This record gives sequence, structure tokens and C-alpha cells, in this order.
Amino acid sequence: GGGALEAQVVHVEHLGGDGRLTVQNSGEIAAIEAASFRGAPFALRALDVPGHVSNTGEITGDPEFGNGADRIFNAGTIAGDIHTAIDAPTGSLSDRIENTGTIVGDIATGDETDWVINRGNIFGDLYLGTGNDTFDGRGGDLTGTVFLSGGADTVLIDKDGAQALGGGGLDTARLWASDVELSQFERIMLM
Repeated sequence: GGGALEAQVVHVEHLGGDGRLTVQNSGEIAAIEAASFRGAPFALRALDVPGHVSNTGEITGDPEFGNGADRIFNAGTIAGDIHTAIDAPTGSLSDRIENTGTIVGDIATGDETDWVINRGNIFGDLYLGTGNDTFDGRGGDLTGTVFLSGGADTVLIDKDGAQALGGGGLDTARLWASDVELSQFERIMLM
């Protein structure tokens, strides 16, 4: 909605069953106390169902998504209180995160083919799970490091100073910048 949604304990939460958690936010969603999952307050939580979030407002507290094909479209601000802004550690389906706004905190995706498209600002690290993942950072800024895991992963980078660490598998970096710190990539292509 367009107003403020605050919770003493957390959130917006869906813990399983049929359907999905769908949130369209143009106001504020905030976790304001430390009642938590893994020690961090969370503002949104969807376990065993897909989470679909469209945010043009502000989300404060960790969005937590589990086993679902999660879709997050952020043109506002997402701020995690303890490092994790978007976290899908047990994801079993493909996740897609598109950011034209600001994300403050780390991002971790699940273990299938995931996409992170950043045309905004990410202040934190990006952890892509196993699977053939893609990070497209063209037109955006990431102040942390992209960490790849197993799979044939691809990063697309157009900013000097970016950092990416390849994982197991055939990893490819497509670069539109000359001063990029890369490690453990099998293919590096200057575009």
C-alpha cells in the first residue's frame, strides 16, 4: 500500500501452503524489533512459496525468501539491518532480482539458475548459489564483491573498480571496463 506498515515483531509473512506472497509497496514496511529469524529482524518472509515483491517505497529489515521462484523488483530502498537484504538460502527454484533503486546489505540467491540485474545501487556483497547464474551490473553500482558458486555463471560489468570471484564451473566475465578485479574466471571477454 501507500501508507506505513510496521510490526512489533516482523512483517509480512507467508509460511507455506498454496499460492505465493505478493507485495506491492509504495510506502514503508519495517521490522522494528529484533524478533527474528537467524538473529536478524525481517520485514518480509515467505517460506515454501514464491515471494513476489514490487517495491517503490522503503523496506527496512531483511526480506527472507525460501523455496520458491522469487521475483523482486526494487525501484525504492531495501535496507537489511544485519547484512542480508535479500536472502534465499534454501531456494530450490530460480530467483530474479531487478534493482533500479538502492539495496543496502548483502544479497544471496538460491541454488538454481538465478538472475540479478542491477541498474541502481547495491551496497553489499552478492552471493550467487549453484546453478548457471547471471549478474548484469551494466548501468548500476555495486560496492561489494560478486561471489559465484558452482555452475556456468556469467557477470556483465561496465564499471571500473568492480570485483568478482568465480566459483566451480565455467565462469565468464563480459567487461565494458578496463579496471575490474577478477579471480577464478575461465573466460574473460572485453567488449
